Amino acid sequence: MKIIRLIALFFLLCAYGTNGQSVVRGQLLDAADDQPIPFAVIQRSSDGQAVMTNADGNFAVELSLGNSILVRHIG
Repeated sequence: MKIIRLIALFFLLCAYGTNGQSVVRGQLLDAADDQPIPFAVIQRSSDGQAVMTNADGNFAVELSLGNSILVRHIG
């Protein structure tokens, strides 16, 4: 019974590792004065899914290998 549990755990961990997505966290800053840029849109290139920076310019977006992001801000 232990061997079946170990095999099941092995396959579960392999499936988890092949997902290939990582959460990228950061803070969007203005290059001129290093001030945070609040409420900017960070858009994933692969499917158009977007997140918005918070009041401090912080964001988190899930990306796969080869994805890129587009940053948009009006102001």
